Amino acid sequence: MTTSIIAIKDGKDPDEALKKDANGFKKALRENLGVYDYLVDKFVAENNKDSAQGKKAIADNLLPLFANISNEIIKEHYLKKLSAFLRFPGQLIKRSRQITKEKFGRQNLNPQKR
Repeated sequence: MTTSIIAIKDGKDPDEALKKDANGFKKALRENLGVYDYLVDKFVAENNKDSAQGKKAIADNLLPLFANISNEIIKEHYLKKLSAFLRFPGQLIKRSRQITKEKFGRQNLNPQKR
């Protein structure tokens, strides 16, 4: 099963968004994002990906989530995406992921600001 995110711009919930702008809501449905894509975009937008602290914040929030992805192909996809956003070699991301895995194990991890 795949979880998708719909960004609703008008309204606090789907019912209100449909009433305010049905065409806009339909467009949002077509442009839905997978949950991991949404989270990568969210944390990159909230942090300065060009600063050391911003890169750390992005990685600190995403690596624990990626550690819990059971499918290795999907996990590798998002690690590569994160590596490209941060302009880091994939090996550095994988090493950071291993440290995160050792620190947190396979428990249910939630992103948090550090």
